[in-house]
Amino acid sequence: ATEDIGAFTPGFKFVPATGSNSQVAFLGRGTGVTDNHPIKEQTVGLYIDGVYHGTGESALFELMDIERIEVLKGPQGTLFGRNTTGGAISIVTPKPSPELGGSVKVGLGQDGYWGVQGGIDLPLSDETLLSRISFLRLVRDPFTKNTAPAGVKPGILAPGPDDFDDQDAWGVRGAFRLIASDVLTIDYSVDRIEHDQRTPAFANTSFNPFIRFITESGADPSRWLETDNGDIANDGGNWDRMKVWHHTLTAAWELSEDLTLKSINGYRAYDGNRRSDLDGFPIKSGAVQGTEGLAPYGNIVETDVFYHELQLVGSLLDQRLEFAAGGTYLDDESDYTNLGETAFGGANGNYIREVLGDNSSWGLYGQATYHITDRLDFTGGLRYTSEDREAAYTSCDIALPSSLLLTIGVRACPDGNRNPVLWGVKRSDSFSALTPMARISYHLNDDVMTYLSWTQGYRSGGFPNRPAANLQATRAFEEEYVTQWEAGIKSSF
Repeated sequence: ATEDIGAFTPGFKFVPATGSNSQVAFLGRGTGVTDNHPIKEQTVGLYIDGVYHGTGESALFELMDIERIEVLKGPQGTLFGRNTTGGAISIVTPKPSPELGGSVKVGLGQDGYWGVQGGIDLPLSDETLLSRISFLRLVRDPFTKNTAPAGVKPGILAPGPDDFDDQDAWGVRGAFRLIASDVLTIDYSVDRIEHDQRTPAFANTSFNPFIRFITESGADPSRWLETDNGDIANDGGNWDRMKVWHHTLTAAWELSEDLTLKSINGYRAYDGNRRSDLDGFPIKSGAVQGTEGLAPYGNIVETDVFYHELQLVGSLLDQRLEFAAGGTYLDDESDYTNLGETAFGGANGNYIREVLGDNSSWGLYGQATYHITDRLDFTGGLRYTSEDREAAYTSCDIALPSSLLLTIGVRACPDGNRNPVLWGVKRSDSFSALTPMARISYHLNDDVMTYLSWTQGYRSGGFPNRPAANLQATRAFEEEYVTQWEAGIKSSF
């Protein structure tokens, strides 16, 4: 999975989001964002076949049939651009082969785990139209037993199995390569990934005296503490459901032996639905009789991202000067609806909070390396980024239980329940940045290189993703810059 990259990469850490099996926070060299709200930009950029992946939503996925993973540490503001102050991760999938073949990997494990994944090359014509089909299926029983199954309200409010933290995911990808001529190659791929899983549950390790006010008289709340074997008592119908489409279209045109023009295009559509019970124990009577518990919480998320990059790569001066230059465009739209319920039911605080995000960004970049001698190189680069961002806020109180809202997908706010402060609030702002870099490197021999670099990265400005009920909390915040000096030695042994 993507989270395993951090285990093998010093200076990088991947943190799965609380209460979700599909979200992850990327942390690189001390910078990172642990909130995966779609309008909350990350500090480590994730690219799949050259297409920007965006936020941490759906970023925690199994690596289905990959060729290689490239990890760049520190600010990458020139070639990769925005939101790479901590680094960048590039995942490259295998391209179709002209020869029939493939591979399959099968795994078995504890707790009923089984998984199968692989890829098959299927040439469609004689070295002109090629295809590769990749697939993934993973299943695992729950890790955690729930000693209070089905919650206060069984059925639609707590669907599925009674226990927590299972695995149920599948994915399929079709990749196609058209070798149109000796100088033109077109690659297209489409993949679908789905998760429908029970998330890890919240559990309590201790209680304070307040708990007596919300339990039945004389009850002992310690019976809800986590047991020695890890069993817990929780009345929440926790789930994490995700559906993702990826489309990638890349065309490479060799203008000459030293120049290649490439067009990289991508579209990503994500739908997510999650629910958790934040209080971590079941409440079946007392002040909250008949409700779902103290703090059921969930969200419905939809994002649509379009990415385009036009890139020219080549060399000049008898290959003494190597360069990459181009332009990028990104359009990112998101709809994030947060559904929650407080301890005393709908009349006192069941709520819907919706944030609509719209971001369009473009950039121009160039980076070149000049070989001063056979051993001494100098690299310089510069990127200009411009962004227009918008956010719209909606807030209201409603009497329906939050898990019912999640199950049936209700988002509409009744007119009489609108929050007058955060109803229909819209914010917009523009941001821009110049991010340069410079590096000098010297090769002591074929296996050892020393270098000194100065780089700068840029993280987008924007708007609060979960504002309090006042207008001040929706004001824009400024961009974030990271400047890094680095000296080191690279070698192979």
